[in-house]
Amino acid sequence: MRKKVSYREKMILKHEKNVENILKAGNYVKNKKLAEDYFDKREKTEICPDTIYLEASDIDGSVYRKMIPCGREICAVCGKRNSIAHRIRVARCREKVDSMSSLGYLVFTIPAELREIFKNTINLGDFSVFIKNLLKENGYKRGIMRWHWSGEYIGYAPHLNVLVDSGYLDKSEFEKKIGGIKKMVLEYFNKNYCDDKFYEKINLKYNYTSQKGKKIHKLKYIMRGTMINIGDDMYSVYFKLHNYRNTRYWGKWIKKTDKSRNKGILEELNEKLRWVYKGKFSAVYQNTLETFCYLGEGIFKYNSTSFLQKKLDKL
Repeated sequence: MRKKVSYREKMILKHEKNVENILKAGNYVKNKKLAEDYFDKREKTEICPDTIYLEASDIDGSVYRKMIPCGREICAVCGKRNSIAHRIRVARCREKVDSMSSLGYLVFTIPAELREIFKNTINLGDFSVFIKNLLKENGYKRGIMRWHWSGEYIGYAPHLNVLVDSGYLDKSEFEKKIGGIKKMVLEYFNKNYCDDKFYEKINLKYNYTSQKGKKIHKLKYIMRGTMINIGDDMYSVYFKLHNYRNTRYWGKWIKKTDKSRNKGILEELNEKLRWVYKGKFSAVYQNTLETFCYLGEGIFKYNSTSFLQKKLDKL
């Protein structure tokens, strides 16, 4: 019986043949290692099978391709940390986080007894709105929130991550603000979901940072996918939460005009280019990896002279 070859294996075999053909043309390739490293790097790039792509060109004649993966958290590619879907989510919120001089980070964990009830988009949505309104009442005028579906251990353990415009709190401020928020959350659970048992404790964490690198790290952490860590119950949870808008914002966000701020590639190109839908990325996968330069965040760039040839000509 003939062995089935996966799409990815076919692509790798094609890349190996391309490397061999390029290496045979001695006048074109001056450095064997550079060619091999170039294609090896592309082979290790994980592409979601449901990825579509958009194209755009600038006034210099350079052509750009933007990959848009499926973004589903149960996807074997998009559900991973540092996947293209993860980087795109981070890029969308980067400017918001940069506009905060100090970043406060809160985590609200759903009690273990209520987790089955919270496999429901209505309950999750109601709790998110309650937390947003509660934080606004306590002086947090803007923020970003996103659910994580599992924690350190395998299984469904939803907890709401919130980034707010906040900083250091001394002991009295901490007890007043965070203690008051804890009390209101306990009242919410006891009022809406308690039958006989009254909840006396809730797991609520707070920390802050004003360092730029740590702020971006917090953003990357909360934007990662967590559904693939649930385990055997992953698909049943996914279908129950299908089409639920996980990432939410509130407050007024003013765009920074500071030119010294480092913009992400995606943010910078979205400002100056007009993207046009072209179709499935699988149709141009081979051509893109061979002739385009990968810039990051799902963006490829093509010039009249190929990226590889330019690199080799400099040797």
